[in-house]
Amino acid sequence: MLVRMTAEQVQHFWPLVREAIIEAHRAFLSVDEAYLSRCFDMLLGGMMQCWALVVGNDLHILVLTTPIRAIASDQPELLVFAIYALQPMTDRLWLAGYKTLQAYAKEFGCSAITGYADDLEYAMRVVQRFRGKLRAYMRLEV
Repeated sequence: MLVRMTAEQVQHFWPLVREAIIEAHRAFLSVDEAYLSRCFDMLLGGMMQCWALVVGNDLHILVLTTPIRAIASDQPELLVFAIYALQPMTDRLWLAGYKTLQAYAKEFGCSAITGYADDLEYAMRVVQRFRGKLRAYMRLEV
């Protein structure tokens, strides 16, 4: 089951959450201590959420989300900020986690769940599994 971690749990598990942020963003950003500190503050302040998928006593994945507003449409969306897998995931576990995030997004009036991916082939399989749409995001360093 995917459960939202409390601020106290985020503090306790911060080394693992920190690792999740670094690993999930390695392909997109250079993550420094200032960046990690902002993420930590946002998690403790509720502007970002940390979710744990736990089966029995085993932690399978950490998911970090944050509500955003789409620039062009000004519609609220739930951005999946990071996914960090510690164990192999089955389709059943992915679906259960997705349904939890979907319910959370609907609760806040979000029109979509969005995210970034560095493995586009894998992202395409996940998006197809949930009948979504994959659009590319481009980033050019200046």
